[in-house]
Amino acid sequence: MSLFQGMDIANASDDPFGIPADTYDAIISEVNTKESKGYKYLAITYTVNSGEYEGREKEEWKRLPVTDNTEDEYYVNTTKGKQAMSFIKQRLGSLGVPESRMNEVKPEDLVGTEVMLTLEKKGDYTNVKSVELKGAPSIPGGFSQEGAAVFSGAKPFGS
Repeated sequence: MSLFQGMDIANASDDPFGIPADTYDAIISEVNTKESKGYKYLAITYTVNSGEYEGREKEEWKRLPVTDNTEDEYYVNTTKGKQAMSFIKQRLGSLGVPESRMNEVKPEDLVGTEVMLTLEKKGDYTNVKSVELKGAPSIPGGFSQEGAAVFSGAKPFGS
């Protein structure tokens, strides 16, 4: 008799916390900043809220440019610093944050926002490909329109 009494261990997921590449209903469950290897990041945690992977989390990190060290390659006025700000702007736009509110957005403004989370496999990693407000029309490049907060998953943002 098998140690596992007929369970199919061989076909179990290789990663018990992983979420396969696909599109999921999710909710933003946490927003904060994190540090790794001396750099700061905006960290957004998405929690799948339906289906087989309900309750599993995927974290997305966006590099934060630095404002206090002009020698750093990610200083706000360098090419990489400006690119980092653009990536953050894209994500905030896809979450329905109007440009007029982007500089003052707080974690509580985003936590609880319902989204459609699309993940893609790149090599050994499953990465966030796109995030759109639930019920928002698909917009090329992942940007949301200025008035995106009217869609069902959006939190209210005044202009």
